[in-house]
Amino acid sequence: MLDTYTRAFAAYMRSGTVGALSDYCGPGADPVRLRVYRNGFLKACTDALRASYPAVEHIVGEDSFAALVRPFIEADPPRTASLVGYGSDFPAFLAQSAEVHGLPYLASFASLDWAWLEVYFAEDPPVSPDVPEGLGAGDDPARILERRGGLAPWARLVALDYRALDMWMRIRDDGLDRRTEIAAEPEHVLVWRIGMEIRHRSLPPAERAFLAAIAAGRPCGDAAASALETDAEFDLAETFATLLHHRIVAFRD
Repeated sequence: MLDTYTRAFAAYMRSGTVGALSDYCGPGADPVRLRVYRNGFLKACTDALRASYPAVEHIVGEDSFAALVRPFIEADPPRTASLVGYGSDFPAFLAQSAEVHGLPYLASFASLDWAWLEVYFAEDPPVSPDVPEGLGAGDDPARILERRGGLAPWARLVALDYRALDMWMRIRDDGLDRRTEIAAEPEHVLVWRIGMEIRHRSLPPAERAFLAAIAAGRPCGDAAASALETDAEFDLAETFATLLHHRIVAFRD
């Protein structure tokens, strides 16, 4: 019986329709009073999303943000008793509902907001950048090309449908006016953390190809080949050294 009640209550939280929950209301009870629970649920979820997606809220405005996220909350409510990590699917929701809200570039800003959050709360990077974990200083170059790895936990490769990084950075830094034009062309962004400082930059195609291959777990040699196919003048040595210095890639043993 408890499971039936729980499902009925959860359905009410999502839809606002009393439905089967009325079976648990006593004689003369007013189901309207249940709204206090649903309103509290919606507010808690909205506040969690507001904290996770500040650039999105800045663009649409505080009042419109609450209306924007409500369908998402109803369709994809929290699955645990904690709101920590809630909203990871919000960028995909914004992309799928672009015709409804009329702002197709919002998903790109949401993706950057979420990447920032994940990088911020990732495990702390090692203090010293001298020798990357899993890569010996005296390793044979041929062996290095065979190594497989991936992005470090404190780094994210973000694929955007709009060139949103510059505006997103200005929103995060100084609250840029939200009426700025956004170019409707793809952009690939690397977001990573050094200590408590979060950094981000737009990637040229060859470097994006290299990092995407590394992130997919392909050998370094294959990643290098992908980059060089994209740009024959790609400076593999400098790029690789920079990625290792910042510990953006992590190698498997």
